[in-house]
Amino acid sequence: KLQFLYFIGYLFFFIHSYFHAPSQMAYTALSITEKLVGTWFEDPVTTNIFTMSESGGLFTVTCPTASWSPATANLSGNTLTFVSGMTGLTADLTESTMKLSFSNGVSWQQQLKIHGHYVEDPINANRIKIEQTGDKIACVCPQAVWSPGQADILAQQIVFTVGMPPGLTATKDFVNDTLIFNNGAKWKRSFTGTWKEEVPSAFRIEITQTGNKLDLVCPGAVWSPGEAVISGKDVAFTVGFPPGLTAVFDFVDFKFTFSNGLVWIIA
Repeated sequence: KLQFLYFIGYLFFFIHSYFHAPSQMAYTALSITEKLVGTWFEDPVTTNIFTMSESGGLFTVTCPTASWSPATANLSGNTLTFVSGMTGLTADLTESTMKLSFSNGVSWQQQLKIHGHYVEDPINANRIKIEQTGDKIACVCPQAVWSPGQADILAQQIVFTVGMPPGLTATKDFVNDTLIFNNGAKWKRSFTGTWKEEVPSAFRIEITQTGNKLDLVCPGAVWSPGEAVISGKDVAFTVGFPPGLTAVFDFVDFKFTFSNGLVWIIA
């Protein structure tokens, strides 16, 4: 009887760990639409603030101080073509700098979107969580004497106001998804750390990120160890995971949501 109970317990654990494992995900980067939506400033910065939204493939830009507002545009590739408000103008997006270059010579730069979890580069024990609300951010790092910290975002510059040394600022390297400070420090958005299922369970998933590669270990899970490659918001699992599941990573709430309803959050 005891052996039978052990067998039933192992079988339950096997089924849970198998069907609660992520699998092959779509391998795509963030779409141009997702990148364009947000707040924009002129470059160099003025008092004008532009808000860009999208619905049904049509982009709408509003600006309280502009006579042309609102304006609408269609997207083809990386180019916006305005059909109202700024009719006749086009704007090309440079993704490596998140800047729009208009056909009349004007340039816009997008306000940073940096919500998420970061590690210092090169990696050490420090783990930094950034929460962004509009143009304000709050930073928490349990290992740091400056924590908690606060900062303001002006277009593409971060100016720290609380916790950090006076005069500290940072900009973003969009290509490497890294914050670069004027004192030489670097914070890189990272998935390295301990994750857990949103619905309470005993599973803890250790993720180590090296470049775009993720190594995953979950003691007791039949798929462990696993490997994955991340690009934008989507992950392609290459080792250890059963086929069929898909998932999307939410950079705002910092969680993986799988097609079977499972959610992983930071532990």
